[in-house]
Amino acid sequence: MRVLFGLLVATALGAGALSAQSLRPEGGVINEALRPSAEISGAVIAGLQMHEKPAEAVGFSAYWPGSLGKDQEFCVRVVSANGLYDAESEYSFVEDETADAKGDDETADVMVEVFYPTKHEPFLKDLKDREVAASISLGPCATRSHSLIVASWAATPDDTVTLLVNSFRADTVLARLENSEQTVRCQPIEVEVRSAYDTECSLDLGSRTGPVGLEIFRFVNRQPAPVTEIKLLLPGG
Repeated sequence: MRVLFGLLVATALGAGALSAQSLRPEGGVINEALRPSAEISGAVIAGLQMHEKPAEAVGFSAYWPGSLGKDQEFCVRVVSANGLYDAESEYSFVEDETADAKGDDETADVMVEVFYPTKHEPFLKDLKDREVAASISLGPCATRSHSLIVASWAATPDDTVTLLVNSFRADTVLARLENSEQTVRCQPIEVEVRSAYDTECSLDLGSRTGPVGLEIFRFVNRQPAPVTEIKLLLPGG
């Protein structure tokens, strides 16, 4: 059974007890920008997440693969679809040493809170659903790693993940999980302004665990663009 810990207070999903484990920004601050005019993202992948962001939420969770080392560095990115807001910050895993010790079998699969001390809380609280995307990749932000764990806008896991993509005016976007017979046709997101990303791909995880390959196919003027490959890191396995 997956173990769910309490939420962080104030800047997270809501009030509650301090989580025994969390991801926290190095130096205690995040690198974020809120602009008066839109900026178009240069990355294909804008987000990989469970659930849609509810209004008033600011922080989120990570679907934590227990196999990852506690000294692993992460890059957390958050971007608004309208291109006005983006953040890119390096994070570290933090464990509350005062929490009761638990066996490895109890802590292998958890939802770990992502502490998000934003200076633009009113703006982020107004965003909802597909108006904002989050991603958590392994390694420092400069590496632009395509090994990702799943962000979640709720404190419970789901069997479906959503990939948010900048199609770069592609006619068709497809996505396929490793060892899957089904290729998913991605759809335009229903957001009025879509500068940073414009397409969503809904993927059923089923019973998959551990590392899973994911491919994104884009066709521009009916010609295939280079395939984007992701390593999706899931609990278990």
